[in-house]
Amino acid sequence: GDQSRERSVSLRALVAACDAPGTVRLGPLRRKRLDRVHAANARAGGPGRAGLIGEGLLGPTLIHFASPEQQQRFLPGIVAGTEYWCQGYSEPNAGSDLANITTTARLEGEGDDAEWVLNGQKVWTSLAQWSDWCFVVCRTEPGTQRHHGLSYLLIRMDAPGIEVRPIRQITGTAEFNEVFFT
Repeated sequence: GDQSRERSVSLRALVAACDAPGTVRLGPLRRKRLDRVHAANARAGGPGRAGLIGEGLLGPTLIHFASPEQQQRFLPGIVAGTEYWCQGYSEPNAGSDLANITTTARLEGEGDDAEWVLNGQKVWTSLAQWSDWCFVVCRTEPGTQRHHGLSYLLIRMDAPGIEVRPIRQITGTAEFNEVFFT
């Protein structure tokens, strides 16, 4: 129904609906044309959409849950393709079961100087070696279990203590990575 159609609207159209700076309003006809361009590119073996993780996963989350300030900070870079994102969910002993995440984050400092310090590992992190940012699900409340005490943090990939190790596949490519937070 309406919810399904709403979820299928592209990030570009959603961002335009939010009046984020630097966006262009895309009507349904223009959106269909853009979808045809992406489909033709895929059929021709053209390059993949580098911003797909930001567009398809993070953007809709920001639109639904972020503050106006967070939306203004992050959505224009996603739409313009100037900031690339990776997803920090899967872990070696948890797989994709987010309830078993062991990567932790603790807030150090006070006020405007406070920052999150992460400790743990993510695996199968697509495009991490080329990403500017990662959205990470981590445990921020010590002693909690399952889905309790988890937070969704946006982390710069060039921050101190982050190491990216590509996972070489049999094809010789390495779009998947391990990411270590120390």
